Amino acid sequence: MSTEVHRAIGELGADDVRIVRAAEAELVRAGRAALDPLLQVLRAPASEQVERSGIAVLKELGPYAFRPLLERIAATRAASIIDPEAVATARRACRVLGFPETEHMLVLMEKLCSPDEDVRSLAVRYADIEYAPALVVMLSDPDPSVRQQAIRRLGGFGSDMVPLLRRVRRSRTVHRRGALAALAEIGWDTIEPDDLTAVHRLIRSKLAVEVPHPFAESPRIRGWYALPTDDQAAVLDAFALSDPVPVTLRMGCAAIESIYSQQSGCDRMFVTPALDGWTLIFGNRVPHGARAGHRRFHSLEPDVSSIDSEYMRMIPELFDHWAHCEELSRRFGAAHRYCAVEDYLPGDWLIMQAGEEISCGSCSDSVADWEFIDDEDPYVHGLRTESTPNWLAANGFPADMWDRIHDEILTDQNASATDLENALDAAWSRFQHRTGLPDALSISRIAARASISPFALTPDTPIQGHGVLALTACGRDRGGHHGAFPI
Repeated sequence: MSTEVHRAIGELGADDVRIVRAAEAELVRAGRAALDPLLQVLRAPASEQVERSGIAVLKELGPYAFRPLLERIAATRAASIIDPEAVATARRACRVLGFPETEHMLVLMEKLCSPDEDVRSLAVRYADIEYAPALVVMLSDPDPSVRQQAIRRLGGFGSDMVPLLRRVRRSRTVHRRGALAALAEIGWDTIEPDDLTAVHRLIRSKLAVEVPHPFAESPRIRGWYALPTDDQAAVLDAFALSDPVPVTLRMGCAAIESIYSQQSGCDRMFVTPALDGWTLIFGNRVPHGARAGHRRFHSLEPDVSSIDSEYMRMIPELFDHWAHCEELSRRFGAAHRYCAVEDYLPGDWLIMQAGEEISCGSCSDSVADWEFIDDEDPYVHGLRTESTPNWLAANGFPADMWDRIHDEILTDQNASATDLENALDAAWSRFQHRTGLPDALSISRIAARASISPFALTPDTPIQGHGVLALTACGRDRGGHHGAFPI
């Protein structure tokens, strides 16, 4: 303890209020150096006046005091023997943090300090806004999933959190980085100018050396449009997008996952740079209210030849894609819409040129056969439209032949995940060679043949310009850009 801090601690009990206030100010200026002595005061204050002053200074120190105060509260419940002095310390710590002195609060603080990251993550998920200082501590948790949960939780509380998070951001604590991410979740306009300038500078530096990389095939990256143009302004206009912000492909991918993980994720879209002459557009352009109740068709009629454009227009969501593709294809010469198939989720593609449908297909889920396929379609030629079991059964093999091979490989409990993946890939290649099983029709393969697949980009893919996140009408109504994404 420095001489100045020691003197100031002693003067908290002075009779002259001016001396007390000067001592409090001295301790606030001392910052971290005053923290441990103040925590000692909190444990055994010499008087009620010293207790009040100690609590007042700790409140001013704010983010610096959050973690040790949280730990002292949690330790009270975890102790096997009740220590009256520790209980009193915990109560004073609650007064500093503004926590209610309840059993629920004690249980929550204990779980937030648990050595088990799953317990901590669950506690963060259910912590209410009154425990925001404790959530700030979790912004620097050693486990990344807990940190991310705290960012989302604080961001979800909205604008009420801005003063606290800005205060944390201005501090020199380890919570600063997480506070910036939480502010971004609330809204990019809540980030202070210096930070915002630094973020934009970093994005520009990354864009200057950006190299294309394949998007990860994820259930949260399902649908996109593809247009044969490098005119980004025209694309933004065609989708009624505004307020474009330059982003890297990595940021765009993360934003896509965020968009598709929200049922109401219609506030922004990601427009890629021109990739080998094609611009890809991800996101929901239709307000989520207008999409309510929409479902893609999976079996319209038994007679495929009777399916025509007029019938397709009867399905609202599909018709929206059809009508928009028609409009886009007249404007840009061609327009493609892709939606990948996932477990229990349908997928389809639609390719149009100058207002005319050139190619389309649909599948109800990942284990069903593709439907409405034209055998003469050049984008489909040579690809397998049946599921693996159906093709095997139709070609004289046991329907579960691959399943047995697959399951046998997975029984090797000593193999790492990478080893298992490599073993499965090698076995699949041998299996295809042995049976003559063609490659499966997939949205990625159709896109690669007809335009460009985001899942098949390479460092050699020609790139022109940069990607942007841009707002839809929903995004403009909701106040602008938000979200924390890796750059």
